[in-house]
Amino acid sequence: MGNRLKPVWPVGAQDRVHTHYAFLLRAEHLKESAVLRLAAENLYRVHIGGRCAGAGPVRCAHGVSQIDEFPLSPYLSGGFAVVCVEVTGYGISVLSDVNDPPFFAAEIVAGETVCYSSSDFVAYLLSDVLRRVPRYSWQRYFLECYRMEQDRAGLWNGDAEGLRSVPCEAVAGNRLVPRDVSYPRYETQTVSGPIAVGTVGEQTDPAPYPERYLYEIGENGFPYETIPDSPIEEYLRMKFTVGGERTTGGRFALYDLGRDLSGFLLLRIRVTAPARVFLLWDEVLSDAGTVDPLRMRMANMIRYDLAVGDYLLESMEPYTLRYAEAVLASGEATVAAVGVRRYENPDAARLTVEGENRALSVLTEAARATPAQNAVDILTDCPSRERVGWLCDSFFTGAAEALFTGENRVERHFLETYLQCGQSPYLPQGMLPKSYPGEFPLTKNFIPNWAMWYVLELCAYRNRTGDTEIALQARGQVEALLRYFARFENEIGLLEDLESWIFVEWSRANDFVDGVNFPSNMLYSGMLDAAAELYGLPRLAEKAATIRKTVRELSRGKDGFYRDHAVREKGELKTAPERSETCQYYALAFGVADRERDAVLVEILLRDFGPHRDADAVYPDVYPSNAFIGNLLRLIWLSDHGYAEDVFAQISGYYLGMAQKTGTLWEYDSPQKSCCHGFAACIAVLLLRAQIGYVGRSGNRLRFLPTFLQTDCRVVLPLPSGKSATVTVQNGKRTICIPEGYRIEESNEGFFGRKERM
Repeated sequence: MGNRLKPVWPVGAQDRVHTHYAFLLRAEHLKESAVLRLAAENLYRVHIGGRCAGAGPVRCAHGVSQIDEFPLSPYLSGGFAVVCVEVTGYGISVLSDVNDPPFFAAEIVAGETVCYSSSDFVAYLLSDVLRRVPRYSWQRYFLECYRMEQDRAGLWNGDAEGLRSVPCEAVAGNRLVPRDVSYPRYETQTVSGPIAVGTVGEQTDPAPYPERYLYEIGENGFPYETIPDSPIEEYLRMKFTVGGERTTGGRFALYDLGRDLSGFLLLRIRVTAPARVFLLWDEVLSDAGTVDPLRMRMANMIRYDLAVGDYLLESMEPYTLRYAEAVLASGEATVAAVGVRRYENPDAARLTVEGENRALSVLTEAARATPAQNAVDILTDCPSRERVGWLCDSFFTGAAEALFTGENRVERHFLETYLQCGQSPYLPQGMLPKSYPGEFPLTKNFIPNWAMWYVLELCAYRNRTGDTEIALQARGQVEALLRYFARFENEIGLLEDLESWIFVEWSRANDFVDGVNFPSNMLYSGMLDAAAELYGLPRLAEKAATIRKTVRELSRGKDGFYRDHAVREKGELKTAPERSETCQYYALAFGVADRERDAVLVEILLRDFGPHRDADAVYPDVYPSNAFIGNLLRLIWLSDHGYAEDVFAQISGYYLGMAQKTGTLWEYDSPQKSCCHGFAACIAVLLLRAQIGYVGRSGNRLRFLPTFLQTDCRVVLPLPSGKSATVTVQNGKRTICIPEGYRIEESNEGFFGRKERM
């Protein structure tokens, strides 16, 4: 059925950079059963009967697009409906999406009858969008800047007056497949009253902002010197002062949405004299109590030049914020409301956790909000600056998706994109992209560690879902990776001098990656074990055991701590003295260290390390971990080994402040970067292991630990196909109710599989 869709695009415009078009159809004589079937690249937004029906597309591998379907019955009036689809043609390479040629393909069907097709839509150039603007971030597309005589409401209702229609031609388009992830619900959330107002003056000596997305873009944007009127430069000249009466011109109003939200920004405003308006936003406030839109090395801003009139403005792309600042740079206008049309995974609401423990509720809700915003179409690191599908992050976010939704639909789609990505011309033979779907001319680098996490994720996904197909299809990729890494094995079988960006975590641990990096080799042993399990290759498990033994002998010092790396001195491999907290957690996670053999180290880590350690006073030469991923590896090890009370207390120590501040979980242990990072939602998996002993689902088996915290609570665990299981703890007794076809299994299995490896 998908092959009937006929892709079109304005004549000669497929190679143009940063274009926006509207495809408009006035459909008549439609039946209640009529459905709009739509595929488009790069981004699209659809209104039917003037109402927002959805946005997309689901991001896919190169050359693939999914078909979205929108029933028209809610929008029909006497069999009539106006369909307006706005589509971007960006024409540049970014990390957050593939650079496929733009196209529009649509049809309206009633049963098997095609009522309208792509050629029935009239295309209009959206000239109110300014083309020659800076990039929004180095990972994403362009800033949104508009010069509008009226808002889009007329267009959405079929009035194209003032717009220039353009002829279309047939184009190749992509291979079209059905949508395989849930549709967001697109609820709106707005606030009308500001929490602060103030004045906007001018900086006498504005600081430059030499961020690479302004300058290091190559062919992936407009050279900065050719941009005639940069909103970023204009913002840098602004000086914000909180306080004073609200008047017209040179004023701002600050709004609080209550917690981090992701979606399409909304601004309702009445303009009484031609005005220039900025909408600024961020997840936290600056020390001055205002929004810093450049905090995270991106430009959280939209600029509008507006004629007199009433406007309901909505961003074309989704963003993330808790705080919004409406700035009236010139003219006269009154803001009625700001808000967000949320763009989140609706299935994350399926998990229910009830109990009297307030911290548990706050942490669980923050953990829920985090994958809801990072598992919409692919598994992303953050929904803000990047929206990029990174490996490693996805390993942990996939576990959270399973808990909150009962399935792994988004993770499956994400892994399928990797199956379809092919060998990148920018990467060595056998190496996988560090993130996908996306383009790599911007960096041409990769993270060898992330390819190892890919194999671990394939194994974890198979074990959670019982779906063997993805791993079987990936066998060729895994074997190519094994051949790639074999090139770097030295005379004692350890990886040495890996290429490109070797990433352990966001801490000093990443300063010691030269030579033989021991955390990377620990992870390598885990990758080999996962490949052995997936494909029945015992020789790989034996090789993993040998690597662990060799690493243990070289890395462990007399004090019990594991060192981070070994380097060559006159050709001889010598273990360097540096030791990081994170290295210890890698050793424990991948079986290089264990409780019996490393009892002294374990006692020190339990007693002296954790969220309340003063790293300047307690083992100051053991460099502290950060949230990604050392702290999480610590919590996983505690969970695996029955320290349920410690798990709960230390999750609270690491994450409760985050949850209270933004309602989401962060990339770092401080708000210096993303405050909604998908991997961190994995703490909910650990919380429920502690609270009710729930290990997870493996096919139709629900696995539980024999021990759990005896705190009264009730948990509804979502399962596939709308089913659920209920776990109640009351007066120290656990009761588990499961649907037909499922069974309960006692399990002591660790997060990474077997708890201890030899």
